[in-house]
Amino acid sequence: MLKPHVLLIISSVLFLFQPSALLADDNPSRVLVIYNAAFPDFNGNGVGDSKEVALYYQAKRGIPQQNMLAVSCSQDFEYVLDPGWKAFFNEVIEPLRARLTILGEEQIYFMVTCFGMPLKFIRNGMYTDRAIDQLLAYPWNIGTAEKYDLPKRWWNNPYLEESPSIPPDQGHFDHSIKFRDYNLYLVTRLSGPTAAHAVDLVDRALYGEQYLWPDPGYYQGTLYIDTQYKAYSDQELQGYPFGYLWYDTCDKSIAYAKFFADASGYDWLWENTSTELEIGDPGATYHTGDLADSAPQALLYAGWYNINKYNDVWEWIPGSAACDLNSLSILEIREPAPASFLANAFLRGLTCGTGVIYEPLTTGHQRPEVFFHAVLNGFNFAEASGLCTPTLCFANMSVGDPLYNPHRSGKLPQLDTIPPPVPRMAISSTPGINTERNLSVGIDTRGRDPDVIVVEVEYGLTAAYGSSIPFGAVFRTKHDLLLDGLVPSTLYHVMARVEDPAGSSAQSQDFIFFTEEPAPLVVDLSPDKQSVPQSTPFDLAFLISSAGGIEQITRRKVTVTAQHLGIVDLNVTGFLASLPYSVEHDPGYDTCVYRFRLPGLASPGTYQVTFEAVHGGTVSGQDLCTIDVF
Repeated sequence: MLKPHVLLIISSVLFLFQPSALLADDNPSRVLVIYNAAFPDFNGNGVGDSKEVALYYQAKRGIPQQNMLAVSCSQDFEYVLDPGWKAFFNEVIEPLRARLTILGEEQIYFMVTCFGMPLKFIRNGMYTDRAIDQLLAYPWNIGTAEKYDLPKRWWNNPYLEESPSIPPDQGHFDHSIKFRDYNLYLVTRLSGPTAAHAVDLVDRALYGEQYLWPDPGYYQGTLYIDTQYKAYSDQELQGYPFGYLWYDTCDKSIAYAKFFADASGYDWLWENTSTELEIGDPGATYHTGDLADSAPQALLYAGWYNINKYNDVWEWIPGSAACDLNSLSILEIREPAPASFLANAFLRGLTCGTGVIYEPLTTGHQRPEVFFHAVLNGFNFAEASGLCTPTLCFANMSVGDPLYNPHRSGKLPQLDTIPPPVPRMAISSTPGINTERNLSVGIDTRGRDPDVIVVEVEYGLTAAYGSSIPFGAVFRTKHDLLLDGLVPSTLYHVMARVEDPAGSSAQSQDFIFFTEEPAPLVVDLSPDKQSVPQSTPFDLAFLISSAGGIEQITRRKVTVTAQHLGIVDLNVTGFLASLPYSVEHDPGYDTCVYRFRLPGLASPGTYQVTFEAVHGGTVSGQDLCTIDVF
């Protein structure tokens, strides 16, 4: 028998002559975007969160407007099959059929459901929870509103690839693939605990798609494989495919991914201890002999069996993809503190992954080595997920951008040489809490190459800062951070530095904030008291913090009282305006500080300076300081 690496070379050549499409059809016009128009606006930006994710994806991928489908779901998480079937059919399936008819049934290849779309059907009995995305894959033959046509367990997927690299292989997807004589569609999902997590998947996919490449010098990561039973020799892996009926054949099948890894050009590591250990377990080792106690720069992973388990040793890079075969591999994808492997991985930076929400048996779960091969060989994420999924109308779910295709045929690799944009910053507070501030740091990638960032923040009582929040590991376009342990009624400085996966950085200017909530107005004159020699210039800072923005301030006034000179409430506002000054404001422009250097006063004595501001013509605030001249 030929050695596996020889088979890989032969199969690559033979693949060129197969009748199926030779290139993935990644045209945005092939994608139908489905969102729940009834889903609430939890983040308070005026757009329902499901629609927000859909519009973001449309803008980033250039999806035609006619390919945007709004449905109004009475459930935002799950339907109960009885009596919920009729509602689901009328709310989702009927609008979907109507739109496909308008567009042309064969125009659409891929569908993506957006955060806020229901996840599943629940039905009494074993092996019966259904991922709703799988029902959308063949909307023409699942029954009627009055009666569903669903299998007791599952149907077989006609697009399953049983043995990648062993001809004849499945080609790229088109509508020559039928199910029960009807068109089949490949469905993925943009999801997570919040809408922000869902759009992260898009940004990370776009970055990986543009810059990932295995040749030296390009943006890249490490491939990981994890098996349970032994370090198989090349000879032991001859005879592939082994099937997924038994645990030992599952293990050998996953191990076969080592040949795909070796042919890819990327660095790769195989955790192959014989004692059922996973990467990150004590005692686990890689095929190199190194401890498998960390997984840095993780790009692609195929393995098993992390059921309700996530060893937090993975460093997922933008563009990463994963498939871990276990009974609940993608459960709780919408939960902020999930138990499943993939849901945890997404929170920590994974870009796309495929798994199950219910017990699949080994024969029903997606096949890791098939997914591994497809991602490395020019199939987009929707295709890679479809090729590795043995079932239809079951518990399988794929989360990520369906068009994500980092190794597409004909790709011209690029280097990321452009620094990220200067970060934008916004500061907000929790009412009644003056010891912390919420800080949002993000970049605007509209009209430029894709980018994602990690953030480091420095803050303190001066522009020298002194306190910091170090860079995290999760790349996003927007990060929300908490500054806590702050001193009430105190002026702080803050600066954000961002870094992209290529190591390029940018930083914000110095911003200020004041740890007292304006309700509606805070006025502060600093310092409260100082002593200066006569004729010596001195500095004063005037702070205003106004709820709703500085534009709400209708009047500012500065007066001086010097009893020893017979001066009482002398208005010096115009005089100050003629002096040089600097101004600082926070990102939301709710707080503003004017810094003046005043000329020295010739006459010794005590001076009082009063600063007053008026908010909206009715509410005023004032503060004063005392200056002793000697």
